[in-house]
Amino acid sequence: MKKFLSSLLIALSLITLSACGGSKDEEVALNFLSYIEKGDGEQAYKLISISREEQEHDEMAKILKDSLVALAQDTKKLGGFESSEVKEVTDFKEKEGIKLVTVHVKEKNGNEADFLFYIGDYKGENLIYNLDVKDIKEVKK
Repeated sequence: MKKFLSSLLIALSLITLSACGGSKDEEVALNFLSYIEKGDGEQAYKLISISREEQEHDEMAKILKDSLVALAQDTKKLGGFESSEVKEVTDFKEKEGIKLVTVHVKEKNGNEADFLFYIGDYKGENLIYNLDVKDIKEVKK
């Protein structure tokens, strides 16, 4: 999990984005994790609120995409997740229109963590504008 979390945080720390409210916040968070689990980093990348032009031409966006593709491939090789379950959806108090979706993820090896997705409307699409991880529990081997 440490490698997964580190890779994901590095990848997503490369983006600073803006967004506002949406309606399918839970779906976006779960779809992102599902794409990562299935090894499809390209689809996970499409759920991040970067303009399509930036996705094509921005060096940091390319690094993010490459990181997500590699992360997704590694996650698939490790067998994906045992479970991913939405714990709560709340309004993000610091920015109007943003929802904070907390998803509890458990890996098949027993490691688990809570992923905090900040989700909102970005140019007509409900997308992720930031992600954080907390309450990491690793099984010692």
